[in-house]
Amino acid sequence: MINSPIFNTEILSSIQEKLLLLLNSCSDFENTRIINSPRAVGDTVQEVLGEKMSKCFPDGLIKDFSDSFARRAMADAAFMDLQNNYIVIDIKTHNRDTDFNMPNLTSVERL
Repeated sequence: MINSPIFNTEILSSIQEKLLLLLNSCSDFENTRIINSPRAVGDTVQEVLGEKMSKCFPDGLIKDFSDSFARRAMADAAFMDLQNNYIVIDIKTHNRDTDFNMPNLTSVERL
């Protein structure tokens, strides 16, 4: 969760709505090879959001948006807010239609 006075509940809700519209309008998910593979869905969500997430923020709210991180990095995207707080985003997906799910575990050392 972002802890910044700039990102109030109204702004966060607006960003969430835009992100959902972006993902729901993405034609990549019409490919059955992607839809039938949880890993492919997760990778596609990460790729789409990395490429287009910055457009979901109100103009002038963020700067220095980046989605260029090493494959093993925990961050998928990051940006600076107007108060120069560095915000790191780790994109996670979850299939709610399944009965059994494995958590994504991260070691304390890695955190």
